[in-house]
Amino acid sequence: MQSCSPKSGATVLELSGDLGKVYEGILQAVQEIAEHLRYSTSNKIQTTNDFGDVQLDQDVQTDSLIFEALKNTGMVHSGLSEERSYVTQLDDSGKYIVTFDPLDGSSIIDTNNTIGSIFAIWPKGDLNEMTGRDIVGGALALYGSRTNILIFNHESQQVDEATLQLVDGELKWLVSKRGLRIKTEGKYFSPGNTRAI
Repeated sequence: MQSCSPKSGATVLELSGDLGKVYEGILQAVQEIAEHLRYSTSNKIQTTNDFGDVQLDQDVQTDSLIFEALKNTGMVHSGLSEERSYVTQLDDSGKYIVTFDPLDGSSIIDTNNTIGSIFAIWPKGDLNEMTGRDIVGGALALYGSRTNILIFNHESQQVDEATLQLVDGELKWLVSKRGLRIKTEGKYFSPGNTRAI
């Protein structure tokens, strides 16, 4: 693999505090998933998740990668995923609960379209008594021709994008855009920029 030179002004994504440790676990898992997806094939297995979706071996494997990375942070009390819709205890002293879809779009993985991982970070507590307003952090990772992630920065109250790049022989998350916002109106939708009518 050939190293790239980061764009002028591109900086390595820096995270701080306890929430930053959770994001570091997510980033580690996303990096492992990106490599796993690039160099392996998917096969249906003879199981379904709790929502009735036929599982791929990659659904189960990416789910395990994420749970392991979250456990290693020491900050995540428990987690739930689309593949395990029950509470999985990770660290009794953890401050957060992470809910996630480990591989959103896995049913179209063989078409080689972009797929992703979706994360919500909650304070420790009873999720049945919380709403989306209680979420303290979130991330959306995309695996395609490049691997990038959108992260909600709780301190700056903005969404930043980081892209996984090989710099001087080492994979690093470089900030590629800051303060992303969705326009109130758009002309296009779908991966191929199909015009909306």
